[in-house]
Amino acid sequence: MINLETLFENHFDNIFISDNNLQKFAGIHLQRLIANNPGGVFTQIISDSAPTYADFVNAISDEDTHFAVQQGLTISVKNLLQQTKEFISKSEGSIRGTFGKKSAEYQAFFPQKMDEYWQANLSNAELLLERFKTNADFYSAQLGTGIRDGAQVLLNDFKTKRESQLKKKREVKDKKSKSRTARTALELQLMKNLHFIAYTFPGNVDLASNYFDQSFIHRKHQKKKTE
Repeated sequence: MINLETLFENHFDNIFISDNNLQKFAGIHLQRLIANNPGGVFTQIISDSAPTYADFVNAISDEDTHFAVQQGLTISVKNLLQQTKEFISKSEGSIRGTFGKKSAEYQAFFPQKMDEYWQANLSNAELLLERFKTNADFYSAQLGTGIRDGAQVLLNDFKTKRESQLKKKREVKDKKSKSRTARTALELQLMKNLHFIAYTFPGNVDLASNYFDQSFIHRKHQKKKTE
């Protein structure tokens, strides 16, 4: 039994068709339309498809560029977090030696011992470093200014890099939204083209390969291992 509802579906809205493969599929399809346009029958859909395809290519390229920058910023802020942990670990010895491990001063710095700092992540690192810097400032008369100044430099650097990383993360999210919108527009245009070509050549299944390279949209199946 033929299910006519499938004709109305968006067959390109498929998680197994990557942006990269959809770009290749659509690009080859557009080239074949231009090269095989008998009597100009496909001139209109070529005109409709070209800017839609270009918008998608630009959108995913823009998203990829911003994502690459975000990844770099994330690595940078993670490296700084590791430096911060190592700085606090080294400072712990001086603080312990000055006040003693059971002192109130030591507890102010390390209420949950060093574990709290070693387990710090990007979300809570600034808060922990702020607390550490405040205590280093308060006890600078006993500890000297080295720990305080070092913590201040790390805190300022972390705030700056973390803010840049979060800003870029928001930008990537916005770019991803735009690329999804552009992809949907291209998918629907491809469906229109598919139906129009099928309408132009009803029953001529062999002509499908003249306008579409389906190798880019087939789901890849893993080969079964032989014993």
